[in-house]
Amino acid sequence: MADTTRVEVVEEITRKVEVFRGPSGADGADGAGITENKITIATTATGVADSVPIATGPATRWLLTVTDNVTGDQTQSEVWAGNDGTLVGHTRYGIFTIGTPVPHDVDVVILAGSMELRVTNNALNTVTSRAVRIQTST
Repeated sequence: MADTTRVEVVEEITRKVEVFRGPSGADGADGAGITENKITIATTATGVADSVPIATGPATRWLLTVTDNVTGDQTQSEVWAGNDGTLVGHTRYGIFTIGTPVPHDVDVVILAGSMELRVTNNALNTVTSRAVRIQTST
């Protein structure tokens, strides 16, 4: 490390982050990398937290945070989903809460050539869903 300057170290870290994100950077437009999507969901409503074209890859991973907009309570989890172009499967794990659990349901479906992460709000208040997608590419 004696021959490496701090600038070189920062440049190397930046390059590795860009390689991880994919050529499109943080927007994930090419189907690779990391994207974030936030939506507000009214009580008893279902919202599409994120949608991924099936053609971009067979598997997706989301870090999901659902926040009660009145109390600030959060429930966080990780959702893994995979598809074969017709059928989809998913699992949810690592569920934990900050404050009181925010009641909601999570489902993954295929609709119109896309794999959708859906969140149904079962809370008494409006919630915000934040889905950070880590996408695999074909």
